[in-house]
Amino acid sequence: MMEEDLLAILRHAAEDLPPARINFGSHPQGKGWPGIVLNVIDNLDTLTLNGPDGHWEGRVQVDCYGRDYDEAKLLARRVQTWLHGYHDDRFQGVFLLGTRDGHESDAPDRPFRISKDFATHWSAS
Repeated sequence: MMEEDLLAILRHAAEDLPPARINFGSHPQGKGWPGIVLNVIDNLDTLTLNGPDGHWEGRVQVDCYGRDYDEAKLLARRVQTWLHGYHDDRFQGVFLLGTRDGHESDAPDRPFRISKDFATHWSAS
């Protein structure tokens, strides 16, 4: 549920990016760059003395890929603008935790990557 909601937020915000370029787990081969790949790092329901309360807390890694560093960085900045502080009926809040830059220097044909970790606080109902 959280995954589908987060994809919908990004696909709506990134109107200029084809929906096929925003995915969980991996980027489809041949879809081109730029692109966004999301991975759930952790996701746990919060508990009270009476058991689960219907709220969840987790962390999602959002990898922003581009053909060069500038393209990846621009996309990462846009993702941060869209997600950091986001809230609605399902999300009590999405907050940036950290950023990492990366590139496989031994593979020059690989895209550049900027990774952003976000804390998610959301309701299953």
